[in-house]
Amino acid sequence: MDKIARMDSRKRQELFVQTAAKFPYLSEAAVEKDFWVCWMLKQLFDSSLRDTVIFKGGTSLSKIFHLIKRFSEDIDLILNWKENPIGNPLEKRSNAQQAKFNEELDTWGQHYIADVLLPEVQKLCAGICVAELSEEKPDNIIITYPKSFSDEYLRPQILLEIGAKAAWVPHATYRISPYASDAYPQLFATPEIDIIATTPERSFWEKITILHAEAHRPENSKIRGRYSRHYYDTVMIARSSVKESAFSDLELLKQVVDFKDKFYHCGWANYKDAKPGTMRLLPAEHSMKALKADYTAMRTMIYGDYISFEELLNELRSLENEINSL
Repeated sequence: MDKIARMDSRKRQELFVQTAAKFPYLSEAAVEKDFWVCWMLKQLFDSSLRDTVIFKGGTSLSKIFHLIKRFSEDIDLILNWKENPIGNPLEKRSNAQQAKFNEELDTWGQHYIADVLLPEVQKLCAGICVAELSEEKPDNIIITYPKSFSDEYLRPQILLEIGAKAAWVPHATYRISPYASDAYPQLFATPEIDIIATTPERSFWEKITILHAEAHRPENSKIRGRYSRHYYDTVMIARSSVKESAFSDLELLKQVVDFKDKFYHCGWANYKDAKPGTMRLLPAEHSMKALKADYTAMRTMIYGDYISFEELLNELRSLENEINSL
């Protein structure tokens, strides 16, 4: 993969053009960005940072588990708590103590990213990509790669979204590959790479609890942009065998709920009811219009069959009933 990264730009461009021809649902710019996302993951997990971060999020759902057909262009990473000097994150604390600890953990994470992680990432990218700290979000690192194509919806950058307040367990080692090596494996010394990521069952319950919280969002609170992806992702995961696997591990659901209430406490999220019997997945009525518009805008990022918003709601209604019957 490093050979392709250092290849003459015209030859690399031709590889992406030929790869896109084999994947008609992907643009040349998407194939290019996919390569650089995978290359960046290779750099991280082939380095000393392998024990410092774990991969999670939408890109893992599409690239590792092939559960969603949504082009996810950023890399979500969990920072290893063992690096923090301020105490055991799982220790029991009062609400006030926990709020103070969460702030301290965020502050430590930002300093660690800027002072330790960023210099290492810059070394890994040297001579090929540019890595810099986001001015807007100090816990994000922006990777700018050499682009050959322009795309209205894809920026020639990869966002490393790094969080200190996220759980490492359960996780495992998985393999991923860029579309370019799927199309032309003979050009790659190692067509696949090993990375460490959280399990799809945990991701499923993470999504479920996001939807449960959104169902309780008050009318005077605006839903976040691009949040419709969680509804799409949940339905797609529920169509797979991961659903039954997650259903058989309700203790994992409890762990996810307890974790969110501890580190992302939200008074209106009603996490105490995020369990079989009282789970809610359908969005609040006052959020429907904004969510539908957001989902329509996301259509260009879905490269598989596009599920209508109404169909999403119908499947979520059935899923909600299933969970509440467990």
